[in-house]
Amino acid sequence: MARITEHQPVDGPVVLGYLRGPATNDHRDLALSAAIKAYCDEHELILGGVFTERAGVGDSDNSVFANLIAELRVRQPYGVVLPSRSHLGPRNVAVSREEQIATCGALLIAVR
Repeated sequence: MARITEHQPVDGPVVLGYLRGPATNDHRDLALSAAIKAYCDEHELILGGVFTERAGVGDSDNSVFANLIAELRVRQPYGVVLPSRSHLGPRNVAVSREEQIATCGALLIAVR
């Protein structure tokens, strides 16, 4: 697909990726990271990094998301790209996480 910026390199906007999945599925994480990267390339977004949360691992779940929020506050990127909204966690957790992302001024962008 041709770039809409007439084939010129772009300096932004910067986004961060976020994945949440089972602790033992590295192949899935690689595939989803590649999907996020492809989406960013297609839409001329600069992927500034991907945060991967391991569901069911305990306290590390919250620390990964807390790190994402901290990064949003410091870097103030355009948005957070994730494969689908389900990656934010169960419904009761996802609502709170969406609000936290919005409070940081970042858009929530779902690939699917």
